[in-house]
Amino acid sequence: MNILIVSHVIFPFQSPRAYRTTELAVELAKNHHVTLVANCSPEEYSKWNSFDKINLKSFSKLSFVRKHSNKKEKYSLIDKVLLKLFRKRLTYPNIEFLWKIPETLKDMSNFDVLISIAAPHAIHWGCYRAIQNNPKLAKVWIADCGDPFMMNVFENPPSYFAKLEKQFMERADFVTIPIENARNSYYPEFHNKIRVIPQGFNFSNTKVFEGEIQNSVPTFAYAGVFYTGIRDPKLFLEYLCTIKEDFKFIIYTKDDGLIKDYYSRLNGKIEVREYIPREQLIYELSTMDFLINFENKESAQSPSKLIDYGLTKRPILSMQFDINNISDFNQFLKGNYSNSLEINVDQYNIENVANRFMELINTKL
Repeated sequence: MNILIVSHVIFPFQSPRAYRTTELAVELAKNHHVTLVANCSPEEYSKWNSFDKINLKSFSKLSFVRKHSNKKEKYSLIDKVLLKLFRKRLTYPNIEFLWKIPETLKDMSNFDVLISIAAPHAIHWGCYRAIQNNPKLAKVWIADCGDPFMMNVFENPPSYFAKLEKQFMERADFVTIPIENARNSYYPEFHNKIRVIPQGFNFSNTKVFEGEIQNSVPTFAYAGVFYTGIRDPKLFLEYLCTIKEDFKFIIYTKDDGLIKDYYSRLNGKIEVREYIPREQLIYELSTMDFLINFENKESAQSPSKLIDYGLTKRPILSMQFDINNISDFNQFLKGNYSNSLEINVDQYNIENVANRFMELINTKL
């Protein structure tokens, strides 16, 4: 089968959508011809054997988009001004994909399937225009959405983007989402096109600590980003400030804006670490007594980090937004993990996920 995948970024960039794209492309390329288009430097990938079977291409030269698979983002003063003015109004700079994707794909055709991967949703908008310009681009189109767009209560985009969302959803054969709870965050008239296919990872290289956990004090960790009023740790951190017993809370994050005020108040009981490669992170998390997940205020989005948590084989405490289950945390501190969150990791095995995509494709061919 001849497969075209279009996404913003791929490995070695670290993000849920980069993982989604890379893992899926590598797995599908084991048995199919895969062309992968992303903002990347194709010459950089010869050192990774997993990309040997992938026909890797980059977008036509981008003028505004700075996020790149292989390069650190650099924003000029003008970039920052444009971001402030137009990020919400125009989804700047990602709106550039609206015309760059048709330009990049104009000479391609006769694929069995196109899989476009968002966010950003401008990837889908650009693929819609590419198919409108060239109906022979692909026989089947699957639009994969990590998060909702128009009905995303966290983003609340301007209403004039509804036309673009409805255009791509009407034209796509299927819209795939990672969790069932997200279905109602899409326009009802397209619910019949929605299929649930979770995030997928290759588990074969995953290593965890196999010894006995012997931390000197209760040690727990969180990995991921925080959002004010959405995935917000402040109530939990306030509670930690009232605990007199020793503990260590380790946080892996790229932005400590919501937690830095607690460094002095928690007097060494909190430790913030930089993001590290995913395989290394899973191993480090597997040395903790337990892991913390902060639930989103709304249930339409679920952090993919929970998959990594499940792979660590460590107990998981999922903290509610209003910390009403703080008594569970107190029990975890005492070593009672009876209310640990259970995660079935088999459904996230990339072999199973790729098979789900193939089953979907075959219903249309």
